[in-house]
Amino acid sequence: MESLLAKVNELQKLVNLSHVKVDISLPQIVVVGAQSAGKSSVLESIVGKDFLPRGQGIVTRMPLIIQCHNDEEEFAIFQHLPSVIFKDFAKVRDEIIAETNKKAGSRKAIVDQPILLEIYSPLVVNITLVDLPGLTKNPVGDQPRNISVLIEEMVLDYIKKENAIILAISPGNNDIANSDALKIARDVDPRGERTLGVLTKLDIMDKGTSAINVLLGEEYPLAHGYVGVVCRSQADITNNVSILDHLDKEAEFFRTHPDYKLIQDQAGIPYLTQRLQEILFEKLKRALPSIKEGIDFQLEHRSNELENYGDPIGENKALQQNIIIKIASDYCRFLEETIEGRTDKDETGTQIRKILFSFFEDKLKQINPMEEITDNEILEQISSTNGIHGTLLIPEQTFRVFSRKAIESIRAPSFQILHLVKDSLLALTQKISSPYFSRFKNLHLLISEITEKIIEDKYESTYDMIKRIFDMENNYINIHHPDFIGGRIAIEKTKKFDEANGNQLKMQVPVQGDSLFGTTQNNGNLSKQSPFTSLSSNQQAPAQNSLFPSSQQTLGFGQNPTNKTNSIFPSSQQTSGVGQSPTNKTITLNQSDLKNIELVRILVKSYFGIVRKNIGDYVPKAILSFLIHDVQESLKDSLVAQLLGEKFNEKILDEGKIIPKKREDCKEAIALLRGAKNILRNWNISSN
Repeated sequence: MESLLAKVNELQKLVNLSHVKVDISLPQIVVVGAQSAGKSSVLESIVGKDFLPRGQGIVTRMPLIIQCHNDEEEFAIFQHLPSVIFKDFAKVRDEIIAETNKKAGSRKAIVDQPILLEIYSPLVVNITLVDLPGLTKNPVGDQPRNISVLIEEMVLDYIKKENAIILAISPGNNDIANSDALKIARDVDPRGERTLGVLTKLDIMDKGTSAINVLLGEEYPLAHGYVGVVCRSQADITNNVSILDHLDKEAEFFRTHPDYKLIQDQAGIPYLTQRLQEILFEKLKRALPSIKEGIDFQLEHRSNELENYGDPIGENKALQQNIIIKIASDYCRFLEETIEGRTDKDETGTQIRKILFSFFEDKLKQINPMEEITDNEILEQISSTNGIHGTLLIPEQTFRVFSRKAIESIRAPSFQILHLVKDSLLALTQKISSPYFSRFKNLHLLISEITEKIIEDKYESTYDMIKRIFDMENNYINIHHPDFIGGRIAIEKTKKFDEANGNQLKMQVPVQGDSLFGTTQNNGNLSKQSPFTSLSSNQQAPAQNSLFPSSQQTLGFGQNPTNKTNSIFPSSQQTSGVGQSPTNKTITLNQSDLKNIELVRILVKSYFGIVRKNIGDYVPKAILSFLIHDVQESLKDSLVAQLLGEKFNEKILDEGKIIPKKREDCKEAIALLRGAKNILRNWNISSN
């Protein structure tokens, strides 16, 4: 047992002397209690020396970690004065006061910065004790108003650790139910599995009373039970009664007390010290495997961290160039692997694929090229392209005009996906992480800047390429395309339209201003559900109802048609232009008009299907080729050329002040962890 406790003390010293923080949660005994509960007397009795400050109010204002080493010689050493050996323990007390005033001020404030004190003596056993400020309820003097909260938070921070053994000191002459020490211990150890109770001042209880029921665990049970002790009185201290002499008086008290003599072998400071050793040893045996595992884990973590920091570069140009090339290569490789989907760390590649295909395809499917085109627009376009000659079939120019409008409806979604893909690439560059980037922040900024510029440049060239794709589609309407429905098939499709609507239809349409056909109340569409009046197929339509009037009815400026009511062309009085109120006119359209409308829609939709297929294929290919592929191909060479060329300077690989400090801390932590591992390497539980 002694060998393990000695090793743990050695390990605790190693951790406490380090300037870096490592997470080695060693079992230690934390002493808690209210002011004037007797904490200092108990600790001095365990150590066997008078060395703690005494006085009114809060005396302990900083955590005091006391490492006891069983040794033939008797002396003390402070962590903050490692070269000074204290053999006079009165001077140890003076140094504790001086260091407390230095760190916490001369007033009664507290600070959570421990003082480490090592005590070597043949009177002590190998244990570590942590003395904390006494719990209090009310501030005194210049203390902060929330002093009770500050002390409680400090105490909880120590005792909440699973490897902490709580030494809860309560005065025996007070009701145990009001014990501040047991109350705060229960907050973190509700089952009392880590708490050992200590009852002080048993010798000054009211005559005829005792705390035997508490010591037997009948009132407030704890897993480790209670130990009763008798502290030195102020008179003993004033009269310089030694601790060894007091221990004899304490033993006599328990041996002769009518209630306590029954448990005299389980009371007093010697028994308390023995119990602390036993509890600490058992705790260590259970905790040691996890302590070793934690040391190994942190050692590996710190080693990896140090590897990421690398060695100081200095002014070695060749080394600087090699580092830049490596960083640029790693950066480009990660970018490519992410886009190509060869890593599970990021889904940018999947996101781009969905944009180019699923999202774009859905957008194209939603487009109806003739949805916004009214029947009147089609008829007006046919009329405007007929000129004075007319045509047997619809003019080809009409088909081309509406085909180009259909093509333009795809332009916006095409540039939308280009923009989305560019944004995805830019977002990816911001997500790429590397240990080098935290080390060389200037280099990281330059790489990001160059990459973003390349992406923007390739975006512009891809934008131009997509514009050219649309120029190609607009500049040549390929009516010879094998998938185009063609005139013959389109006319066949209109036969059903013939059969459904008869030869000639009549409807009311408003004629407004100088519009050729005006606008219907149904957005200009000549609906099949309108109240048409049809003529039989063999009946000749009256000349005045013909789309193309006779010579007497030939359209001329200022010429009045014969029948003002039924003529498709308004009279001169009806062409006053803007501001004239619409007037419903009965215009009789022959079957050719309706067939032409339907024919235009069929042809445009057919050709739009070809264009939609082309654009759906060409645009994603253009983005993949001229944006994504070109970025991947040119990025590495551009990065290396610029970083080693025009943008290279002595600050590009400047680590700043933080990284060198972290590197040194890491080295110190690794040395500490290796030392800790070496201390525990050959220890065997079964041998103790």
